[in-house]
Amino acid sequence: MNGEPPQIEIAYWLDGELQLARTCEIDRFGFVPDVGDIIADEIHDPLKVRRRVFVPMIGERDTWWLVCDHLPDDKEIEDLLVFDKEMRDEMKAIEEEARLEDLAESKARMDAILKGDKR
Repeated sequence: MNGEPPQIEIAYWLDGELQLARTCEIDRFGFVPDVGDIIADEIHDPLKVRRRVFVPMIGERDTWWLVCDHLPDDKEIEDLLVFDKEMRDEMKAIEEEARLEDLAESKARMDAILKGDKR
């Protein structure tokens, strides 16, 4: 351990050989995914964590290895990713609408203040 948070290596088996899927910083998830957790995004095939192995190091970053199984063509996960994107887009639209309303209110208050100063 060198004082840095551990990194997360995500791997899977393919044709009898361990393959590195990707390396992530722990803050990508906020925690180390547990056995049974599913890691899914719009870019990569969903992976289900089968094993977690912690490799402590001296003078280097510790590593959590996650050995995963592919979950290709899982309709429920695909639907969830679509729903997640729709919800995020909706929240962005709501936040933008609120920001524009706040901006308009601030402008109206500033205009009122400036008009009051001119009298």
